[in-house]
Amino acid sequence: MRLPKGVRLALGVGAVLASIVLSWALEEYVGPISLMAVLPGAGLFVCLNPELISGK
Repeated sequence: MRLPKGVRLALGVGAVLASIVLSWALEEYVGPISLMAVLPGAGLFVCLNPELISGK
């Protein structure tokens, strides 16, 4: 099932923002390695919106 581009974009941005907030919250406990929490959100964004990451 294909979602409309606007919905996929909103879900991707939401995932990235949620992972940024998670990273910020974890920073007190794990230090600079908390930035790794952004990777799943970024990966989800790329999976939902592959046409934006064409590399051409």
